[in-house]
Amino acid sequence: MLEKSNFVEKYIKYCKESLKAMEKGDSRTNNRYAKRLNSLEKQYENEKYYLEALNEIMDNEDLGVASFAASEFLRRNSNTEKAERVLKKVMQETSGVTAFGAEMALKIWYERTNGK
Repeated sequence: MLEKSNFVEKYIKYCKESLKAMEKGDSRTNNRYAKRLNSLEKQYENEKYYLEALNEIMDNEDLGVASFAASEFLRRNSNTEKAERVLKKVMQETSGVTAFGAEMALKIWYERTNGK
């Protein structure tokens, strides 16, 4: 079992590596890190610190990293006001795959919940 700080460290690393690969158009590397991130989330989603850790990650100065955590909160329909705020900020202050990912996360969430 990972301590919370180690979970946060791995989560951030996987997000950054995935984004770096996406920006280069390297789908193989992106898929590898996306799978690692998905596995990390599945393995630790029932830990007491999981949502607290994601909330901290949403405050990360790297908006690409913050958008991953915000998207996870929307997927869970949890902490949605902050997640929506973070993703809107990501759309305004970034470009490329990071902004597009934030836009798609919001679009899917709005369609699924009618923004509620």
